[in-house]
Amino acid sequence: MLLARMPAACHHIFNLLNIFARPRWLAIIFLLCAVPTGLGCALLTPLGVPPDELAHIARAEGLRLGQITNPPSPINVPGVLVNSGIFDIILAMELEPYAARGNVPPAILVQTGAVRWGSQNWFCTTQMTMYFPVFYLPAALGLAGGKLAGLSPLFAIYLARVCMLLSFMAMGGAALCLARFGAPLLFVILTLPTSITLGASCSQDGQLIAACALAVALLTRTAPTRTARVAGGAAWWGALALLTAIALAKFSYVALLLFCLAPLHAPGLARRAGLVLLAAVAPLLWLLHIHAMGFAPWPFAAYHPGPLWPGDRSIWLHDARPSNNLQVLLAHPAEIIRLPFRSLAAQWGGMWRKILACVSVDVVLMRPWEYPWLALSLIAAALAAPPGARHWRAWDALLAWLILLSSFMAIELSLYLTFSRAGANLVSGVQGRYFLLLLPFCALPLSGVLARVKPCPPPGLLCLPAVMMAVLNSYVLPSFLYHFFRMAGP
Repeated sequence: MLLARMPAACHHIFNLLNIFARPRWLAIIFLLCAVPTGLGCALLTPLGVPPDELAHIARAEGLRLGQITNPPSPINVPGVLVNSGIFDIILAMELEPYAARGNVPPAILVQTGAVRWGSQNWFCTTQMTMYFPVFYLPAALGLAGGKLAGLSPLFAIYLARVCMLLSFMAMGGAALCLARFGAPLLFVILTLPTSITLGASCSQDGQLIAACALAVALLTRTAPTRTARVAGGAAWWGALALLTAIALAKFSYVALLLFCLAPLHAPGLARRAGLVLLAAVAPLLWLLHIHAMGFAPWPFAAYHPGPLWPGDRSIWLHDARPSNNLQVLLAHPAEIIRLPFRSLAAQWGGMWRKILACVSVDVVLMRPWEYPWLALSLIAAALAAPPGARHWRAWDALLAWLILLSSFMAIELSLYLTFSRAGANLVSGVQGRYFLLLLPFCALPLSGVLARVKPCPPPGLLCLPAVMMAVLNSYVLPSFLYHFFRMAGP
């Protein structure tokens, strides 16, 4: 063994460092770091700066008023009814103009803070009605609690951010406590600046990242034992419920339900397959509901179709209509495979930074020194594999990589259909945060392989960069936001 050749002092040091690889210690460090980091993000970031936050706020307010799906629209577009005070905040000038240049004028915050709750509910357009609103529940509770406590709409929204942060922390902490293996990778994903920023906003994306981490942690507890007849139990049912909720929120991730089939050699595979198939019915029904309610195409300035368009390219189009690019894929079936990879290769130069540390809609990135250290933390944590992963065999790993590959392609192709100009040869609208949901699942096949590698570095040593970056960013990230936006908080 590698450690056997080292001096006794090194053994003591590595034993001390291995504390950082223990799930409960990682959970404690995560919670201690997430409080200052998350509160800094929630209170020092202007509303609307996190991706699509204004639309998410409208969706959460609609849920507060009891709207699971969109009500009848007076203008034939998707949306929800929101209190007129929330509607005024969504349109206030505190918001998106400062996302790129920062320096929010104090008068803007005073102006939006003076808005009061209204006596009427107004229709607010939002594409977020396509998402089943289960992950908006913390924000809706925050809005309701803020209104009940007499807070203005602006401060009720900040309270909603804090509620979303608490939900993110609860799921993330539970994931780290429950994981039997892969906890280091889950820790670094949960503490990335992108994840913390999303978790402390009204966007559902932070909730989805934490839910994926918790689902993975529960799946690590479904290993067959000598006395268990099937790989299942409460942990398996919990993972299935979470993955069903994730697929309801975003249908592109429905393939993640297949992780509930592993380990394939465990008893009861046919039973698990039947239950997974049954669980997939709910997201499918929601997708059919969205189609029945009508999908509002994303508008563009007038343009000619791109090079893949199978018809007359001299025509003028004005939106990204799914039926248009569906024609493209039917005319060029090979593009179903080529488009996702060609687009990823073309966009990867900036995409990897946005996965690690993007604090707005792909326009505000952390300081350059962060990225190599965050990348090192992610790679090192992925290599920390305890013995508990040995029940994952080669077929399970192959299944896992195929699921992740199909999920990646579903993300790319869904945006090609709904957000890309007709006939384009690259996918538009792909953002780094979409791939953060897939990264926790890499812990399952990676740990199964790496647990068999001898010798391996001490897991505590591999966790150290992630712990150091999490502690460091508990000051650096809020400080960066404060100096960039110059907003003193609510």
